[in-house]
Amino acid sequence: MKKIIITGGSRGIGKGILHKLIKNKYYVINLSKNKKEFVKNKMLSNYKCDISNLKETTKVFNKIYVNHGDFYGLINNAGINPSRNNIVKTSFKDFDATLKTNVYGAFNCTKEFLKKKEIKKNSGVVINISSIVSVISHEKRASYSISKSAINGLTRSIVADYSNQKIRSFSICPGYVETDLTRNFLNNLDNFEKRNLIKKHKIGRLGNTKDIADLVSFLLDETKSSWMNGNIIPLDGGYVC
Repeated sequence: MKKIIITGGSRGIGKGILHKLIKNKYYVINLSKNKKEFVKNKMLSNYKCDISNLKETTKVFNKIYVNHGDFYGLINNAGINPSRNNIVKTSFKDFDATLKTNVYGAFNCTKEFLKKKEIKKNSGVVINISSIVSVISHEKRASYSISKSAINGLTRSIVADYSNQKIRSFSICPGYVETDLTRNFLNNLDNFEKRNLIKKHKIGRLGNTKDIADLVSFLLDETKSSWMNGNIIPLDGGYVC
């Protein structure tokens, strides 16, 4: 049974991915900062981890390796967006917090994942959950856009350095997805703003967690996607077209 590590699998897009993986008979290892949000399932183990802290991340990955052995995939999903501002109005506190979770966290987990794969010398997949703001300009998303653009750079670096070790990597760039984490933002839009937002997704609806989870499942499956590698994939109902 293949084992998949996911960060931030207790809420939002991550939770949808987590349940899809379990349904597809992967054993899932979820990393989360908050024990209260842990999901319970016999096909799942939860580990408390602040992924922005390299020492803590290294310790947790070592523990996972001892407890579960080799793992096949890593899904860097955890992310925050505390500031919806332009560069001048973005506080350093918010910018720093965004980079620590979205960039340092993904880097730390990827580093530890690849260290273990170098020992086992077998195939693996790293999937980074990025955003459409990493491929098109977006107003008042300075820190988030910067962080997600960095995630795409991480994907390309993995491909450049580790493809010859049978490691594949992808960035999935979702449009607006309806989750528990985006509910407040969407509810605060007036009718005109929400209609306009939906209209930008040319397929005529916002995304849902199943849309993202289905693509993750496809990319993990070597029988279906083995010749794909390094793709930066907008998954957005046509938003960026």
